[in-house]
Amino acid sequence: MRDIILNVLRELDIPVYQIEIAEERSAELFFIKKTLDMRRIKNAFHCTVTVYRDFEADGRQCRGSSQAQIFEGMTPEEIKSRIKDAFFAAQFVKNPFFPAYSS
Repeated sequence: MRDIILNVLRELDIPVYQIEIAEERSAELFFIKKTLDMRRIKNAFHCTVTVYRDFEADGRQCRGSSQAQIFEGMTPEEIKSRIKDAFFAAQFVKNPFFPAYSS
């Protein structure tokens, strides 16, 4: 999934971004009175891609940002559409410019 997102970001020429990936594992136990009836284990995948867009507004540098939620099972075309929409929306957020730090 991460490789697909990185390829989409390169394809759309988005230089500044942040990717947060989280996997959630949980177990659910179902009881009838005091007897265990069923056990279910769930694995959930959550991904948030934040894209930043640099632009000038009213004579000052701005850096807008927007987020796209990516879910397991999405096709590369759906991921591209989500990220493209988020990058478009970032131009309307007029935050003062701030440097991007990488870890």
